Amino acid sequence: RLNNFHDISYNRFHKRPASNVFFSLTSDYWSFCLSSSPISKDLSFFNYLFNLPQKIIHLEIKLVRIYDHEQPVGYRMLVDRMWPRGMSKIKAALDEWDKQIGPTNELRKWFNHEDEKFPEFKAKYIEELDKNEFTSEFIETVKKQLIKNDVLFLYGAKNRKHNQAVVLKEYVQEKLK
Repeated sequence: RLNNFHDISYNRFHKRPASNVFFSLTSDYWSFCLSSSPISKDLSFFNYLFNLPQKIIHLEIKLVRIYDHEQPVGYRMLVDRMWPRGMSKIKAALDEWDKQIGPTNELRKWFNHEDEKFPEFKAKYIEELDKNEFTSEFIETVKKQLIKNDVLFLYGAKNRKHNQAVVLKEYVQEKLK
């Protein structure tokens, strides 16, 4: 009953010899096989085990600078109001461009990516998001995509720590709790 692997000498759960349970290696993966035994009558535990990987996977929102050469796989959402300079639509390979969710031109120009203004920018941008009529639709789209894929918030800013995508990610994660 054993295919090229170490013998399991004792099945401690049923106090039976291990001939009722065996492992085999088939086409580069382990498969767990059961012959007739008391445990094979109740397979709910094994159904739980086989569905376990789906329960363990944690999909997430990732921040990615659109100009980076290494781009992770996921649902690609550009969250800038303005199209990134020098980036073709083919190279961007977007699934969605949500320009209406980005900060207004006035707020964006005021902030001007100055680090010392970031706390005030964050507060003003969150206020804009609360008033934005597209925010609920955007959050719903992110929620649907997180079931299947990681969601990538793409942005063009050089500063990776102080930009609108950082604020947007925190905001959406808070709303999804």
